[in-house]
Amino acid sequence: MKDLVVKVGQDYLAWGAIGIGLSVGAVILVKSKSIGKALTFGLGCAGFAFLCFYPELVMTKAFDFLKMLVNLLKFT
Repeated sequence: MKDLVVKVGQDYLAWGAIGIGLSVGAVILVKSKSIGKALTFGLGCAGFAFLCFYPELVMTKAFDFLKMLVNLLKFT
């Protein structure tokens, strides 16, 4: 089941997020003439696509970061 979810995420969700980010970003740019809003939306979609394309890498790095924070806080 995990392989199916990863495959669907990599094949459809990642590319769908890139397409939506580019097209909706272009519409935002044309309608509001705001490069910042369009770029923010596009980068958000690119971040979601990266999350869909490399889920194990993202989860591993997130848990490593949380482990580092716990070690820095040193709850005793």
